[in-house]
Amino acid sequence: MGVFRTTVTRAADTRHEEALVERVRAALVDGVEPDDRTAAVIGLLVGPFGDGLVPLP
Repeated sequence: MGVFRTTVTRAADTRHEEALVERVRAALVDGVEPDDRTAAVIGLLVGPFGDGLVPLP
C-alpha cells in the first residue's frame, strides 16, 4: 500500500537461513525430532492453532 517506508537488508551469507529451512522441513515433512530452537520456530510459523499462517519457502 506504500503508506510506510521500509528498508530491507539482505544477508550476504544465507547459509544460516538455508540450514534453518532444512531443519524445519525435516521436522515437518520427514518426521525428524526437532531441537528446541527449531521447535520454537515451527511454533511461530504454524501459529497457536496449527492453522499454518506462514507458508514455508
